[in-house]
Amino acid sequence: MVNILVVDHHPIFRLGLKHLLSQVPEYNVLAEAGNGAEAVDLAKKLSPDLVILDMQLSKLDGIKVTRQILAHSDQVRIIALSNFTMEDQVIDMINAGVKGLLFKSDDNDQILAAVQQVLRNEEYFCKGAVEILVNRFARGNPEVRSLINTSVFSKRELDIIKLICKEKTAREIGAILFISEKTVDFHRKKIIEKMEVKNMIGLVIYAIKNKIVNIYDTL
Repeated sequence: MVNILVVDHHPIFRLGLKHLLSQVPEYNVLAEAGNGAEAVDLAKKLSPDLVILDMQLSKLDGIKVTRQILAHSDQVRIIALSNFTMEDQVIDMINAGVKGLLFKSDDNDQILAAVQQVLRNEEYFCKGAVEILVNRFARGNPEVRSLINTSVFSKRELDIIKLICKEKTAREIGAILFISEKTVDFHRKKIIEKMEVKNMIGLVIYAIKNKIVNIYDTL
C-alpha cells in the first residue's frame, strides 16, 4: 500500500485528486491539507510515501514546504502541481527537490503516469516544464548551462538517452532494448554520472545541447 498526502489550497481540487487516486487499489490517501504549515505538520507526523503538493499555498509556499519535508525525511517523494509556468519557479521547484512536476492543466492520465513513475524512483516532468527549461537553455542561461558537461557514451547508453528523451520509463526502455529494468537503471545512473547533471531534466538538456537528440523530439 502506498500512502499519499494530498495538499492543495482548493477543496474541490483535493476532492478530485482523491477520487482519481482512489481508482488505483494500492493507493491510500492518508490525509489532506489545505495550507503549507498543515502540510509540513502532517508529513512529519504521518511519514507518507508520496506528497502531491500544490505550489501556491498560504502560510508556507510549496517550495518552502518541499524543503522542510525533505529536511525531515529525504525518503518522501514529492510531485509538485503548479498553475504558474514562470521559468524561475520551475527551476526553484526542481532545486528544492521535487521528483515530479505537473501543471494543473495536465490531464488525469498524466497525473497517474507521474505518480507511477515517481514511485518507481524515477523523475517525471511534464512537457511544459521541459519546454520552459529547454527554452531557457537555448538563450544561453548560465544556471542551466551549469548542468551540462561533455562525456563519451556507448551505443547502449546513447539508445537509452534517446528513449529517456522520448519519455519512456525504465520498464518501457527495457522492453524495447530487451534488457532488464535493473540494467536500465544501472545505465541511467552511469549516464547521469558521465554528464555530471543533477536530474533527468539536466539529462534532456545535455542531450539536446550535444545534439544526441533533436529538440523537437522532446516536445
